[in-house]
Amino acid sequence: MKKGAIALTMLLTSCSSAPSTPRVMGQIAFHVISEKQNPTYCVDAPDFQVATTESQWIDVFDQETQCQPQRDVQLPDVDFTREAGLAAWWRVESCLGFRVHTDSIERVGPQIIVSATSSGPGPGACAAARGELESFLVLEKSNLFTGNETVKFVLNGVTVGTERPTPAGS
Repeated sequence: MKKGAIALTMLLTSCSSAPSTPRVMGQIAFHVISEKQNPTYCVDAPDFQVATTESQWIDVFDQETQCQPQRDVQLPDVDFTREAGLAAWWRVESCLGFRVHTDSIERVGPQIIVSATSSGPGPGACAAARGELESFLVLEKSNLFTGNETVKFVLNGVTVGTERPTPAGS
């Protein structure tokens, strides 16, 4: 009887232990190129791109301007030897006046988490037009971020997408 109670206790203990939560390994340095609500958007949100080469960065802005009559754009500077570009087309809102802000980018376990918040216009301040929340960022490469990690995008505490890296030259 004692052996059975001990076995049952061990079984219950092993089943009740919670899975370990991935550990935050550190903050990724970044700066914002642009964060806004775009009423003339070409990309269907949610969509996300991480660019680790100039050709991938060009593809990001080709996608961003593909439906525009005037597609020439000044490509934001990124030094791909030590940085990566990131584009987040978060979501489309049914009225104008929304804002988006990237709060943090951190390495958690094997992945990068980009956390942002959005806020809407005050009561009665909603302009009746659709607009997409978008962020363009430059991330600094380091031992925490090489550009090869999976990136998870979280808006207002909810995961809205994941981007797996595209190998350079693909």
